[in-house]
Amino acid sequence: MSAVPALAGCAVLLAGCMTGPIPIGAIPISAADNAPTIGFQCPKPGTAVTYGASSLPVTSAGADPADPLVCLGSGARGAPLRRVANLIEPPPGQERAIRDGLAPLFPIVPGKTAQFGYFQGYRNERTATGQFMEAWTTVGPDTLQIGGKPVPTIVFTRGIENNQRYGTLGIRWRLWFAPESGVWVRGEPTLLRGDANPRPFVATSLLVP
Repeated sequence: MSAVPALAGCAVLLAGCMTGPIPIGAIPISAADNAPTIGFQCPKPGTAVTYGASSLPVTSAGADPADPLVCLGSGARGAPLRRVANLIEPPPGQERAIRDGLAPLFPIVPGKTAQFGYFQGYRNERTATGQFMEAWTTVGPDTLQIGGKPVPTIVFTRGIENNQRYGTLGIRWRLWFAPESGVWVRGEPTLLRGDANPRPFVATSLLVP
């Protein structure tokens, strides 16, 4: 599990408004080159964010040299992190699907949407333990206070539903992204159905070198 609360490529993912399952083939997975994604940047190496007074910082190591939408770093206990858009730790074999699914959100413009699907416990479609569908919407700008300083952010909604073999899940999140630092600084979840315990998070300190 990522050091950022509830940010992982599994059942406790962030969510936005959804009216029903999204067909997993609704948005084709492209074979486009890993061109720089305008409007998104991974945090600079050395950027450190803390979530909660009792938490240790999550530290950035910058972008993967092969893909500027994949961010590297280390968690609160030093475990290595590899996250698409500095948010999602993809299940094995699913990084490309998630990467291409999120790319249409950038450059950041209010009203933009993205829908995509991927598998959890992936080996092939027959053996996957869960099939996840996501729907994103860019809401617009907001300003948060972090460490007593105003931080400009962009608000997103993210919806996740799954078609798991042992039960279904639906979570709705509202997310705040700070584009100048590349850090997700706040998240408010709502569990719609299923057995999960998504927790809200908020950055209490943000250090950008």
